[in-house]
Amino acid sequence: MLGMCTISAILPISDHEKVRRNIDRAKLLIDSLEKFWSGEALPLFIVTPDHELASIQDQLLGRANLKNVRLSFLKESELDAAIANAPDGYGIAKQMLIKLSAFRISTSDYYLILDSDICCCKSISKDALIKNGKALTEFFAYPKNYPWYVNSAKVLQADIATVNFGEPRLFVTPEILAKEILVALSEKINSMYPGQSWVEFLLSVFDKRDNHYWTEYSLYDIFSSAENLFLDHHFAPEPGAQPLHCMDQSIWVQGSIPNWDPAKAFSGESRGYFLVLQSIMAYEIDFDVIDARVRAAWQHA
Repeated sequence: MLGMCTISAILPISDHEKVRRNIDRAKLLIDSLEKFWSGEALPLFIVTPDHELASIQDQLLGRANLKNVRLSFLKESELDAAIANAPDGYGIAKQMLIKLSAFRISTSDYYLILDSDICCCKSISKDALIKNGKALTEFFAYPKNYPWYVNSAKVLQADIATVNFGEPRLFVTPEILAKEILVALSEKINSMYPGQSWVEFLLSVFDKRDNHYWTEYSLYDIFSSAENLFLDHHFAPEPGAQPLHCMDQSIWVQGSIPNWDPAKAFSGESRGYFLVLQSIMAYEIDFDVIDARVRAAWQHA
């Protein structure tokens, strides 16, 4: 894809699990984007459960007129009734389906996929993320026949043996997805399972057990690679260039906390545009501590 490409950002969010402090985390994310995003304002589409829209919009009201980030709010039902009406306990599936439905939210060529437990930590712009019509992409070396890929291959009726685990595969959020690939993926699943929409089908086969379900990125990776679309839309960072994830200073598990030094992320000592501050760690460390340390660190960036 050549020419002037456009990008917008997608943020699914729910305030259902209060202990995770998702609204406060979203404020940190939005404030970090406002500080570090440059160039044309980034459209950020915030998608919420229908009954939470008014509350979440009200809590983020103070960020309605930012310079570098332009907020828009949508209900899940505005994307797809099946997402909005998914049974309790399907929060992960809904979050992933919202990301796969990005092409229904915005007409951008590319979508920066975000979660509330992410924070931008370096100067960033569209030109840093989109080069020569392709999107910066993060990869990870998964073990062979990793369950996410096995389950996604089943959905796509693909032979898992065709997935090359000898090379890194698509990593987790934050990632950048292409509209062209998302549209083609949805059409592929629709054609394979007539009688229901692709969203309804993916909900129907979602297995809530850990690592027993399909994921948005493994579906996208397997499909786009098989259709020879992936390399037309994505590139890996050059050696020494900034990747999407700041791996060194993200908080992935409890063991990350003792050596956590966000100042290294903001100073550039640790490479990567985004910190992942896992909300599941809310059970181990007060978010107020994380928030204060991050905000103190970026004052010197």
